[in-house]
Amino acid sequence: MGTRENNVENYLLKEMKRIGGLSYKWTSPGKRGVPDRINIYKGNIYLVEVKTKDGEASSSQLRVAKHIFNQGVFVYFLDSHEKVNWFIRTLERINNADS
Repeated sequence: MGTRENNVENYLLKEMKRIGGLSYKWTSPGKRGVPDRINIYKGNIYLVEVKTKDGEASSSQLRVAKHIFNQGVFVYFLDSHEKVNWFIRTLERINNADS
């Protein structure tokens, strides 16, 4: 079995804090499938769905991610510490390129 979802989520929180970003739990009563976290870093917003290695996105999560993508926003699906590390490095590269 893969890493527990809350373990990946807690690691994401720790890493966002380490780089000076924010990560908030997103709950949307009455709307299933919204991404788990709203991450804010240097004026940009990144949406993240946290999964386990062996977990799969539900049809509602995929549907919502597609609707969000159609609005020009990407939803990142992260299922391990390695993917969180990739995500954090990506945020740092994107935002350092703007400096």
